[in-house]
Amino acid sequence: MLFWIVIAIFAIWMALKYLPAGWDQYRPLPEVIALIPLLVVPLVLLLPITGFTGNWPQFWVTVLLLIVQVAWQIGYVMPIPASLSPILGVPVQNVAASAEVNTDADETASTTATDHHTVRVMTLNTRYGRADTGTIMHLVKRYDIDVLAVQEVNTGFIKRLDISHIEDELPYRVLGAVRDDDNAGSNALFLRLKPAIFGDSSVKIHAAAAPVATVRIGDQCVEFSSVHPKSPPRSGKDWSDGVRALGQFALRADSRNEEGFSCYADDDESGNAVNDAQETASLVDGMTLDSDLLAGIPAELADIITGGMMNDSSSGSGTSPVSKPASDVTETAVIELPDFSTPHHSAVVMGDTNSSIYHPSFRDALRQGTGLADSSFELHAGFNTTFPASWPTFPSLIEIDHVLHTEGIRAISAHAHTVPKTDHKALIVELEVR
Repeated sequence: MLFWIVIAIFAIWMALKYLPAGWDQYRPLPEVIALIPLLVVPLVLLLPITGFTGNWPQFWVTVLLLIVQVAWQIGYVMPIPASLSPILGVPVQNVAASAEVNTDADETASTTATDHHTVRVMTLNTRYGRADTGTIMHLVKRYDIDVLAVQEVNTGFIKRLDISHIEDELPYRVLGAVRDDDNAGSNALFLRLKPAIFGDSSVKIHAAAAPVATVRIGDQCVEFSSVHPKSPPRSGKDWSDGVRALGQFALRADSRNEEGFSCYADDDESGNAVNDAQETASLVDGMTLDSDLLAGIPAELADIITGGMMNDSSSGSGTSPVSKPASDVTETAVIELPDFSTPHHSAVVMGDTNSSIYHPSFRDALRQGTGLADSSFELHAGFNTTFPASWPTFPSLIEIDHVLHTEGIRAISAHAHTVPKTDHKALIVELEVR
């Protein structure tokens, strides 16, 4: 009877994985569900005990539970049929565009160098800003990190990063808005790439504000964000709501793609032309030019367009136009117009999500819109456990720090690294932007 009671407890514990999204908000369910993958250990210990004592029904039920555990975790080491994802309660292994990259790998191999761009990102919970900045800078330099996302940040941590000359590697930063209900500190982004659009908050999460920075990479506008939903002990409901809110980053990307929203950086090939045109356009009385319309236009053509508008607007006023058409452009001149196609929008969400693929709330976030893929899970290259990391002789047990991305991006590699003075490992992921 004792064996049946123990087995029943394990079976019910494992079944919590299939709760409806949001039902996992009730304490201590978030913590209990996070430990489900660790039940492999007691199940393995129970197996020989039931066998040696001749309790064969209990033995075979234990075997069945172990098979289920392996099925749930096998996605970390090998692909599984997409049709099995709902049955196993695991997220999709990749989102639509990422799947295309895998299936067309042979056909596109010759053009990867020119059509694809590699970005290396790193996320770390700094534990009240105590994380060793020397190690952080070592990792940034060693792995050529392009975007660093940090959580639980405070003024002292930022000052220590500045003393470590982070601006030499990552000269651009976006600091999250500081709020009274911050989850042990604020969030921040440090970038090697100049943001075209940025903000100190974005998706509403009942914890630290999620700063965002949109960067033009190749033919895509990629929005990076540093996130940290509230930990369950602070509020189970706020934890669940915050985790599920991560899906809004996919919805934001979907909305921008539907609206034809564009972005550009000052250091793009057309950046100077756009800036010049915008400055000129601002001088036109009563007329505003759409910056998206001018994006990508050569400087000479931008001057022609804005100059013509100024001439029209200033006629009769006696004022001289700010810009004049080039003297060598005639009525028969042929000007090759740039491609006005709108860039694709993607999102990369990084941070301590206080959740794993075992949590219904987390899987719900990944399903929203066109979807978010978990870089570690889609690689099938093993586990990247990140927590806890403060015990020198004890390994990290669960993976609650993630790099998530929308379609148009796929993960190439992922590794966890120890950083002194924090209870989380840094997660470094190399992404390919198509």
